[in-house]
Amino acid sequence: MPISLSGLVVFSFVVNPTTSIAAIYGSLLMAVTWFLLYLIADRLMPDYWSSVCRFLPFLGLAASLYGIYQFVALPEWDRRWMVASRLTSIGAPFPEQVRVFGPTESPGVFALLVGISSIVSIILALRERVIINQIGYSLCALFGLIALILSGVRVALLSISVVLVVLAVRWLRGWARLLPLVGIAFGYYCLTVVVSRFGGQSSIFSADRLTGVDASRDDSLLARFELYRRVPSLLTRPLGSGVAINPRTGAEQVLDSTYVDILYRQGPIAFVLVTLLSLLVLKASLRIVPSDSPSIMAAGGCSVFLIVFMFAGNVFASGTGLIAVLIFGSVLLRDADSYRCVGAGNLGSSSVSARPIHPDRHAAGKS
Repeated sequence: MPISLSGLVVFSFVVNPTTSIAAIYGSLLMAVTWFLLYLIADRLMPDYWSSVCRFLPFLGLAASLYGIYQFVALPEWDRRWMVASRLTSIGAPFPEQVRVFGPTESPGVFALLVGISSIVSIILALRERVIINQIGYSLCALFGLIALILSGVRVALLSISVVLVVLAVRWLRGWARLLPLVGIAFGYYCLTVVVSRFGGQSSIFSADRLTGVDASRDDSLLARFELYRRVPSLLTRPLGSGVAINPRTGAEQVLDSTYVDILYRQGPIAFVLVTLLSLLVLKASLRIVPSDSPSIMAAGGCSVFLIVFMFAGNVFASGTGLIAVLIFGSVLLRDADSYRCVGAGNLGSSSVSARPIHPDRHAAGKS
């Protein structure tokens, strides 16, 4: 499936050619991203997720602290970039009136990276046995939550909430099931604090936008509804329309949905393949059990986060797609190993463990 997606990206670019550097780069990046997932899923390349997982909390902490500083002080270089880019959707170029974008150039990309690192921090804190490490990972998750709220990316907050519910229902045992639900309540409290403190001076952090939804007045929500209404007409283009270029900036235009953007670029076949891949990854994530290693559970949580996030942005249209395929690949490998173990058990093999095979399983502890 991933190799087919990679081929469709190249084929779509050939039949919808453009000489724009942005279009060439965007198509090449997406083709390489899908090819990388193929290499991981077919074991032609090592699964590096367990290694990446170890430093993500610290990377997320650094990005979150800078994002919070950006909101409070707004450094001059960030203010100049906001003015030059003319992105009115991220607020005004003044302290405490901007949706933070951290070291990236978009609140969406920033929220995606911080969201993934926060999920890893939460799961490592829940699975860690050393109290000082639990406190450290919990602080990483706390600062990540604050940065996510200040980014104003609502789909990231929704995605985090969905992951916490899955944690409570599927992956935790006993009293630990209550902790994710307490986290949701605490996150909502933090959200209301931000709205009450900054909502009066900035429409970005108003109650109508963050703690309530009015579909009749929410421009962002209405735009996404309109985007999904275009799906039937886009299905009539079997080869897609290629990469769209913004005539004003010369950059590639990315639609606010992975599924619709791929349908527009590569056509209905790629759209169906991505949808099936998402369902396959979601099924594999929900098959994860409490006895799996922390890195596998983190990959499952990040996969759920990404699948929800994909409804509001194309995560494969930038470098974030490389992180996404590492996560998806690790979950798919775990699922394939579990099926292989079950099959061997049914044949009466006494040499195969009933637990899933994974490179860092030795790090797993019993919950």
